Amino acid sequence: MNQSRSPEDQHICLKFQPNAADRGIPDTDIVRILSENDLPVTVRMLETFHSPRSGLSLQKGTLLTLHFIRRPVRLYATDGKDNEFYLPLCARQLYQVLPMNLLHDEKEYEGTSALIEENPLPRRVRIVEAHFSDHPGEAQEVGDIIEIDRIEKRPVPIDSDNPPQKCIIGRCNGVPISFSESMDCATYSTMPSEDFLSLSEIVEKFPLPLRVRKADHPEFLMVLVRKDIEHHVVATASNTRQILSIPVMWEGKVEILGNQNLDKLFRSLLPPIYPLVNTTWGLKEPGRCDLQLNMREVAQPLVEILEDWPRSKEGQDFVLKTNKHFTKLVD
Repeated sequence: MNQSRSPEDQHICLKFQPNAADRGIPDTDIVRILSENDLPVTVRMLETFHSPRSGLSLQKGTLLTLHFIRRPVRLYATDGKDNEFYLPLCARQLYQVLPMNLLHDEKEYEGTSALIEENPLPRRVRIVEAHFSDHPGEAQEVGDIIEIDRIEKRPVPIDSDNPPQKCIIGRCNGVPISFSESMDCATYSTMPSEDFLSLSEIVEKFPLPLRVRKADHPEFLMVLVRKDIEHHVVATASNTRQILSIPVMWEGKVEILGNQNLDKLFRSLLPPIYPLVNTTWGLKEPGRCDLQLNMREVAQPLVEILEDWPRSKEGQDFVLKTNKHFTKLVD
């Protein structure tokens, strides 16, 4: 294991340097301080900040030490009332992926012609039973996800003189497909997956936006709109032991302290510990609501620890106990 790690090795930055891909970065006090100074620095709250949604209060005069920049991945979702909220990518909560149009919920089509005649046409279907065909563009496998583009009349095969048929035009795993109405042995489902999936699995398998519902509370519906990489600064406060992960768009009013000797001391002593900090657990985000337990971020181990620890007796014992526990659950 490499022992000589730097903050850069751990995707930890000591200065805020947004690039062209970072859209909508606001002109906040935090952004100005992070852009003009190397971290760590200490700032003072100019007014009291209270967030009922996160249960966090920072009183006027509170000192904050801004340590380093992190870039967490966030999913943004909307509920039925168009309220937007964020979700961490790694959480225990499982979801079922739904069609974007609620009219297509839980529908199956026996034969390609039945799918072609559907109005409106589903945007995405899963193959439940495959139709065998050796024509180009008509290969099917059970479980394939078809992204539908349009209906078009064309000969089958396309380079033949046969009379045109209605065909579904789209893509499967990035490959163009053309399913003709004569493929009557195929069965399609509008439910993209028959399994309950985590958010990380969902965004890996399907393009956004996506409509989903909780596996354990199917009445809870939401639309996953986009995936963003946010800029946060990890901070500690003088009046709380809670570690903060402050989004740069946070509108708290702060000023930098003028004690240059103090800043110089912090810069020399603190950065070596930053690569050892696990930024996936125990952090509070000012201005963000507390999520339900299963929807909160699940801590991820530092890569070096995950590589090294299983080689130890303690790590091997833990893996053995975990395997036994899940074997009993399955049995």
